[in-house]
Amino acid sequence: DECYDSMFCGCESLTIAPELLATTLADGCYYNMFSGCGNLSAITVHFTEWSTEADETETENWLAGVANEGTFTCPAALADERGISAIPEGWTKVDL
Repeated sequence: DECYDSMFCGCESLTIAPELLATTLADGCYYNMFSGCGNLSAITVHFTEWSTEADETETENWLAGVANEGTFTCPAALADERGISAIPEGWTKVDL
């Protein structure tokens, strides 16, 4: 749980996120992970579901404050949900 919580938080030099190979997410694992990374504009993930539980925070605020435009590459099965805890508004979703 919470294994990558805030790992790159505030890293302005990060433009492309390291590929995230996890296919399922542990509780809080990506919480605030890239929050405040204002130049981040590309991310590739391999998980296929967003959290469905109200109290789970796997990706809560994980992409808050990233670039306004970017590319979110993911499995086709991942729902096209938008916001700071999902795919950022203004980003293009690309299927793996």
